[in-house]
Amino acid sequence: AYKITTAIYAELEIATEKLKKINEDQGIKIERMYDLSEEQSTDVGYIKNKTLEIKALVELSQEILARESDEPIVKFWLESSPKE
Repeated sequence: AYKITTAIYAELEIATEKLKKINEDQGIKIERMYDLSEEQSTDVGYIKNKTLEIKALVELSQEILARESDEPIVKFWLESSPKE
C-alpha cells in the first residue's frame, strides 16, 4: 500500500503543478488549494481528499474559462473525515 499511495501522491504533485501553471497563465488565482503535505503522502484518506480537491479545481477552472458573465461560481465537494 505504501508504494501505491506514494505513486499516487507523486502524480498529484504533477497534476497540481500543471493545473497551477495553467491557471496562472489564465490569470486565475486559487493559491491555498495547491498545497500538498508531504508528511501525509502515505495517508490514504488525505490522498483521497486531495484528489477530490484537485478534481474540483479542474472543474472550477474549466467553468471560469468557459463563463460568459461575471457571475460568481460556487463549487463544493465532500471529503471524508479522519479516522480516530
